[in-house]
Amino acid sequence: MWLRNSNDRSTLDSIECQVRDMIENYHVNGLLDLDVEEAEEGFRVSARKNLPAIEDTKTRFGKQIIFSNRETLSAAEIFAIYRDRAIVENTFRITKSDAWVKMDPAFHWTDSKIRVHALTCMIALLLVRVAHKRAKAAGFKHGAERMMELLSGINTALVFYPKSMKPHRFLCRLTPDQNELLTLLKCEIPKVR
Repeated sequence: MWLRNSNDRSTLDSIECQVRDMIENYHVNGLLDLDVEEAEEGFRVSARKNLPAIEDTKTRFGKQIIFSNRETLSAAEIFAIYRDRAIVENTFRITKSDAWVKMDPAFHWTDSKIRVHALTCMIALLLVRVAHKRAKAAGFKHGAERMMELLSGINTALVFYPKSMKPHRFLCRLTPDQNELLTLLKCEIPKVR
């Protein structure tokens, strides 16, 4: 491969230094053998796979050691807990989403107000999880993000009738998915007639 972007200030040493940095940045040190040659047209870089090093690296893939201080649990129970870490990671993803239960930015300066903000966000997250668990137990097949997306798209209207002091709440048009979700969650709000 010819290096076309090399300028007149590039030297063989500077190109080799860049190649070494690239190998270290991509963590392929020892897996590729790169050679840089100087010619009249510019610099030529050639790469060769180091097949014995690649095969040796492949034998180490997929092995993990799990440490735990819970001595009363069996290895199978510890592994089952480890596999459920996706639930925790999914929860953190919800707390980072811009639409629903975002923890930051907290526009507060005193410790007590920051604690109240964090408590409010955790209660909201708990409510999302409880609602999703109930919907899932009733047959909802999607994740919490999809549930929140469907719920956030639901609009209601307050209608004031003449000679009535009490407003009446009605649902606006629902998609079939939203209607199914509300049925699974056993939400009973009168529909528009």
